[in-house]
Amino acid sequence: MTEENNKDKNPTMMMMMLLLLLLLLLLLMMMMMMMMMMMMMMMMMMMMMMMMMIMMMMMMMMMMMMMMMMMMMMMMMMMMMMMMMMMMMMMMMMMMMMMMMKMMTPTTITTKTTLKTTTMMMMMTGSFVIISTDYLYLRCMHFRCNPEFNQVCHIRILFFKCTQFSVYTNTQHSHA
Repeated sequence: MTEENNKDKNPTMMMMMLLLLLLLLLLLMMMMMMMMMMMMMMMMMMMMMMMMMIMMMMMMMMMMMMMMMMMMMMMMMMMMMMMMMMMMMMMMMMMMMMMMMKMMTPTTITTKTTLKTTTMMMMMTGSFVIISTDYLYLRCMHFRCNPEFNQVCHIRILFFKCTQFSVYTNTQHSHA
């Protein structure tokens, strides 16, 4: 009876069972750890991806903004150049007219007559300006749906209006 009992309570078997359990636990722990690590990695990857996406978006936005700015700058530069050219042309025409008047009239010319000629020139240029502005304004009205073009036109109109005003004031002054 005692021998049988001893056989039943075999210590080696118990130890083996315990070891197995421990191993299983360890495995489970390892699995859990692995899962956790994987999850962490995934999370990290997701975060990184999100960050990258955000960064890319930001970069794209910046690039777009830069491009827009460049385009605007180019447009402005072109307009400025055009204005400058027009001004130069006007000045050249004025100079030419002055020279012609000087050549045609005798040397004993008074300041009054020169002023008159200049005002005449101004009036002529002014009329041209008015015509151009009106045409541009009409274009503006036509392209109401296009805001960019509209803005450009408006800037041009403003410039032309300024010139017109100056011409008008000059004529007024000369007549007085």
